[in-house]
Amino acid sequence: MIGPLLIGGIRIVSSPLATTRKVWFTVERHGMRKRRRNWKSVRHETQAPAALKDSAGTIYMHPEIYAKLKAETP
Repeated sequence: MIGPLLIGGIRIVSSPLATTRKVWFTVERHGMRKRRRNWKSVRHETQAPAALKDSAGTIYMHPEIYAKLKAETP
């Protein structure tokens, strides 16, 4: 974990847990040709880096986003 960064009085902390997850379901054809197994529900999931703000005003950023922000900030 990298130390906190202060930008304009806002505390920004690096955290590997700062991610968002999207889950969705689709209906796809089943590989078998039996009548009762023609279609099945398939779960899809993606996880992406994010920045999350808590009620105290601290922003928790994923390390990838945090590194980009720190490189851009003087």
